[in-house]
Formats: sequence, structure tokens, C-alpha cells
Amino acid sequence: MGILRDVIRDVIKPVLVDTADRWWTNPWYSQSPIKLIIPFTDTQFKFSFRLPTTSTIIIDEGDGTRTSIVGKGAVTVIHHDTTYTAPGTYYFYVEGDCLDLTRVWARPIGLATGDLTHFYELVELTQITFTSSNFTGDVTRWSVLTKVTICNISNTLMIGSIDGWGTVLVSGTFSNTKLSGNISSFANKPLLQWLYIDGTNITGDASTLKGLSALEYFTSNGTTITFNSSDAWAAPLIVFDMSNSNLISSHVDNALIALANGGVASAAITLGGNNAVRTSASDAAKTTLESAGCTVIVNE
Repeated sequence: MGILRDVIRDVIKPVLVDTADRWWTNPWYSQSPIKLIIPFTDTQFKFSFRLPTTSTIIIDEGDGTRTSIVGKGAVTVIHHDTTYTAPGTYYFYVEGDCLDLTRVWARPIGLATGDLTHFYELVELTQITFTSSNFTGDVTRWSVLTKVTICNISNTLMIGSIDGWGTVLVSGTFSNTKLSGNISSFANKPLLQWLYIDGTNITGDASTLKGLSALEYFTSNGTTITFNSSDAWAAPLIVFDMSNSNLISSHVDNALIALANGGVASAAITLGGNNAVRTSASDAAKTTLESAGCTVIVNE
């Protein structure tokens, strides 16, 4: 079957690549969950990944170059650089055991474009990094990626909800994207140490994260996220930043009281920017935090 497929590919390849508006007729490209468009001039594209030693992927660069690569395990990162020799638009895709990939990312930032919706098929992924305005797609179905520990989606045009994602997330960065959902969906992620949300459509009440006992870095800026409760936050925070979150005075007070009651110490706490001024309700909390070695920046 593999030989027949290669013969068919060789016969129809001229049809598949002779014009940019006919790339979608390539059945192997369209069926791959990893399909990117590379507008090459003089900078080669680097596709980096991790893959089990028992798995093999085939990278098709879209110019007739196909490379078979055997995985090197859970630790070793494999880097594949394209070898284009002439400027043009190339349709890059991955087949073979691509569903076994555990990590993928692309360099240089801004070179490749593509719809990442079908990454939900890559159920073995543990790390996802895509930070380019050229990437699109809907992440809503990514909730099936229950093994992801590190996710960075920044400066993209991607949409969809982060609600219902897996519980093993350790680090989440969501910046300058159209991603949506409720911040409370991170409350069931006990391993979470880093959460950075800036310039997204994510909403909700940050005080619902009070039970995250591993959280060290929390940033929520440029959003409509609130802080509705003063219940104690007992996280080992190093950075707490909700500046420029349009918080009303009572929510600024709530945040300070929650952090003080949780015993937060030696942390950088930022609640200034476009937030409202705090009130006397948080006087004791601010004093407690500063006495515990925290730096507190807040509108007075």
C-alpha cells in the first residue's frame, strides 16, 4: 500500500504544487493534523519536536523533499530544518506516527502560517508552543489533550475556549490572542505554577484560584477578570500582577486581604495601573503584606 501511495503521489505531485490555490487537493496534506504554509525567501524553517523511540514520522516539505525521522525519546528534542533552494510558498506537513508526538514548536517566529485546530488529534502532546500572529484555529476541542503540562499560545489569531482543559497543566501562557473561556477552569489544576493571561477574551473571577497551592507566578492584565472574594490565597506566590485589569476598589481590597490572609510573603504584588484606588478596608492587609517582605504597588 505504501508503494502504491508513493507512485500515486509522484504522478499527481505536479498538480498539487504548481499553483498556490490548488494545495488543498493534496489528500495527504489535508489529512495531516500538522499542516503549515511556509513562504520561503531565504530563511529556512525549523520544525522541532519530541517523539518516542518506537515511532517514526515523515516530514514532507512540499517541494518533493520527504524525510523519515525516528524518535529519540521523551527528553531529546529533534530539530528538522527545511532545505528549500528557491523562493516560493511551500505546503509543509507531517505524517507517519505523528499522533505520537509529545512536543512541537516552530521557528523562526512569524515564518510559518497555518490552522492548528486539528492539534486535538495529537493526544500524546505534553508541551505546546506557538507564538506567531500567523497561526489560526480553534482550540475548543483541545480539551482532549489531557497530558499537556506546558502551553504557550501568544500573539496568534487563534480562537476558542480554554474551558475543560486537562488537570496536569504546570505552566500556561495566553497572551494577545482571542482565546476565551473562564479563568475558574484553571482552579482544578493543582500542579499549576505559572499562569500568565494578558490581552485575551478570558473572563471570570480570579479569586476562584485560591486553592492552587503550587501557584508561584500569576499575571492577569488587559482582561475583564475580576476578584470577587477575599477568601485566603495560600499559594507560594512570587509574583501577583493584576495591574491594568480595571478592578473596582472592592476587588483591589479583596485581593490584598486574600493574599494577606493566605500568608503570602516576599512576593511582588502589583495592583496599580488602571485599577481603582484601594480603600481603608485593606489597610491592615497591606501592612501585613509589607511586614512579610512583600512589595505592594497599588493605587492609593
